[in-house]
Amino acid sequence: MRVLDQLYPRNISLQTLDGVLSHNGEFAKQRLVCGNVPDFETLDARVERCNEEESTIATLRPSTLEGCVVRVSDMIAYVGKDRADALAMGVIDSIDAFDSEVIGKDNARIINNLTVDIVNNSYGKDHVAMSREVFDDLKLAKRQNYELIYSREGMLDDASNCVEEMFGEMYERLLDDVLAGDEDSPVFRHHINKLGTVSHSIDAEEYASTEPNQIVVDYIASMTDNYFMSIYQKLFPGHEKQIRMRGYMA
Repeated sequence: MRVLDQLYPRNISLQTLDGVLSHNGEFAKQRLVCGNVPDFETLDARVERCNEEESTIATLRPSTLEGCVVRVSDMIAYVGKDRADALAMGVIDSIDAFDSEVIGKDNARIINNLTVDIVNNSYGKDHVAMSREVFDDLKLAKRQNYELIYSREGMLDDASNCVEEMFGEMYERLLDDVLAGDEDSPVFRHHINKLGTVSHSIDAEEYASTEPNQIVVDYIASMTDNYFMSIYQKLFPGHEKQIRMRGYMA
């Protein structure tokens, strides 16, 4: 049995599975050239290498231009959106602390300028690329996001990480619900049963019998910030931990 048969049905194409495996916008490249995955055996070997050594993911390249576009699009999407979310959550007071020579500081300008530059530098070519100036500015933007947002997000006055603690508490609660088969839990109503309803390839009962930890990981990974906070409040009503979101008119 192929490794990915345990996760995906056989009717999903090789190129799609390769795109999923190679989809990691964290690793920015100025010029993204297609890789080569000729068969499922090669793909399985890549999966095994990634399981053995996590850093292997940095060496992967999607084998199609579509996969390259999706990978770059993911990076474009989160650089500015994370800044907008950080503003809403009060992690930063404004975007003035960020620097930019080309792509801009706010989400709308970042999306527009990166997209235009990539189209101009990729149209009619066998790879996806951006100009050196834009790429350097993008690397700066990512670095400053780590410094000003990711390293501070969820931190309380006593330097403990509120968000990390909330994730841990939610994980343990949802895992208990899966193990107990609690059909009233959001992990069943919003995730397992919903997948069984909307998917042509996933059977809810069969999925619920798979590895419980993986089910919880799948569910939490699908959550937006607002959904995460709503579910946390439902699971732990009256709990002192919370993230206050700023309104757009604040």
